[in-house]
Amino acid sequence: MWLMLLKNKQFWGTVIAILLLAWCLKDIRLSAVQSLCERVSYIYVIPTLISAFLFMATRAVRWRYLISQQKVLGWLRAIGLYSAGQTLNVIMPMLTGQVGRVILFSRKEGLRKTFVFSTIVLEVLFDALSLLVFLMLTSLAFAFPSEYRSVSYIIGTVTLLLLAALYIILHYQQRLEDTTQRWWRDNRPSLYVGIRKFIRSFTKGIKLLRSSRNLGAQLCLSLLSWFFHALTIYLLFNAFGFT
Repeated sequence: MWLMLLKNKQFWGTVIAILLLAWCLKDIRLSAVQSLCERVSYIYVIPTLISAFLFMATRAVRWRYLISQQKVLGWLRAIGLYSAGQTLNVIMPMLTGQVGRVILFSRKEGLRKTFVFSTIVLEVLFDALSLLVFLMLTSLAFAFPSEYRSVSYIIGTVTLLLLAALYIILHYQQRLEDTTQRWWRDNRPSLYVGIRKFIRSFTKGIKLLRSSRNLGAQLCLSLLSWFFHALTIYLLFNAFGFT
């Protein structure tokens, strides 16, 4: 029985999850938790949980829509899988969480890693566009300090460059493949095959950029998710009396 248990992947997954949870909680003192529980306004707790769930759900729906051209997931499956990916993104340092998400989504749904990577690139793009929209709307009511304005200019420039790069890849896919063929097909055939597969798989993930309707839907979902994110933070501040 113990031998079978040791060979069970779910068992080791549970052990790792418990160890990670213990590591995350190691610096938390029970007295501090008790103090927070005493000051919390529980009238905000349920709205906060609902808002946090809606934030995750809208992002999961957005990702479900991004991969729908390759595979259609159920709503609950998409939300559960995306939530697991976000957990990896939070607990893993720097950008390794994104790598973990790519591997998780690829293995669980049988998708090519390059395709999954392209959907994450699109997520970053739409998040950046949403941030720019919020900055523009906020600037109508508040005057940003000069240092924050420069940050918004940088974000806007990087976003436009990323968008332009994706459109170039989409519209000049065949030229890119022809170029790699001339450079590496004879000298390095294995490298050529790998690059060609990467280009084709990546472009499959960003094809929705060809449709203004798809762009609008993705941007609306992104804006909605960030609205719920901001609402969650606002409710948390009220719950703990920080306002």
